[in-house]
Formats: sequence, structure tokens, C-alpha cells
Amino acid sequence: LAVHPLPYLSSPLFVGSELGEPLKVGVLKYCLNITEKDKAETPQAKDAMKKFEEKIKTIETTLKTCTDLTIRAYVLSADGLIPLSGASSVETYVQSRLDEGGDPRFTYIDDSTKREGRHPQYHSCHTFGHCNFPGHCTLRLQVHEAGSSGDDVVGGTRIDLEDRWFLARYQEMVKNEIVPIESRKLMRSDSRFGKGHLRLWVDVMTASA
Repeated sequence: LAVHPLPYLSSPLFVGSELGEPLKVGVLKYCLNITEKDKAETPQAKDAMKKFEEKIKTIETTLKTCTDLTIRAYVLSADGLIPLSGASSVETYVQSRLDEGGDPRFTYIDDSTKREGRHPQYHSCHTFGHCNFPGHCTLRLQVHEAGSSGDDVVGGTRIDLEDRWFLARYQEMVKNEIVPIESRKLMRSDSRFGKGHLRLWVDVMTASA
């Protein structure tokens, strides 16, 4: 998918922490067209502006289709988990969410599918209906370690679903049921080192699909 360019550019947004470290708080997506002032009236510049405006209209049209979507994450397994407890016989499950506001409709806690070991097989489907972009464009998945005194986060990953929706190649793959399986690195906010990998694939579909 990475070889197919998106119709817009993206730049991460940061704020400074109390210690002066950059903290990523989001992503700015935008389109940019630069024309030299003394060449603005040339045929080449006018043609470039026409193509730029057509691209903007295409993006606007695509955005209008980003309503009442169904999102499915097929979580297969995890590999090489490094739990906070350090235990080798760890028991884990997967939680996913699309909404930072805590709306239970967009949170899936699969604690009924607990698996043991550092290479667990989950084979569970996390389904969300009536989604829209940009409101539900980021899928967050976390592997939790189940414990008697409370559950700890082993690590998590984020997937930008909006980027995939704007890739014609991805929509074609969903339609033909050939979406690739991904191995996503699991990270924790208090560490720069990976905590394992989560294997899954994701479908983004219209309600009528």
C-alpha cells in the first residue's frame, strides 16, 4: 500500500512536555500548490492550478462517502509479547477503540478471548458500525495483560483508517477480499522499545457492501 501515494500531504503535530520533549498529539492533512508570482499566468501554471482544483474536488467528493461505514479488525495473533510483569505464562486479550470520548459503541473489549503465552492466537473480529471520517479515522488496538490485581497494557498500535479510505488500491483490495495481513509493532508511551507485534487485517466498508 505504501507505494500508492495519497492525494494529500501529512505532517505530525507536536506539543512540548514539561521536560521539553515533543509529544505527538495528532496529524495535519493538507494539499499544497506553489506557484511563482511572476509565472502565475503561464499556461503551465494555469494547468497545474486546474489539476490542483480537480484534486480538491475529488477529495471533497470522497469525504462525502465517509459516512455510515463498517470497520472490521480481524485480530489473528501476537508475537514476542513483553509484558510489564515479565511473566512467561502471561494471559492476554485485545481491546480496540475508535473514539477518544469513551463512547461504548466504539470500544471493543475482547476480554472473553484470553490467551496464554507470549505468542497467543486470538482469532477474533472487532466490528464497528455507523462510523464516519474524520470522526472515527484512527483505530487504536491494545494488548492487555490480565492480572488478579488489575490489567496492564502490554503495548498498542494505531492505524489511520482515513488514509486507507483515500487509497483506491485499498478499496479495490477490500472489494476483492485480498486485504493483506499486517504485523503491527506494539509500543508503550513510557518506552521507546517495541513490546511485540500484533497480526491482523482491517476492512473499511460502506454499510451496503
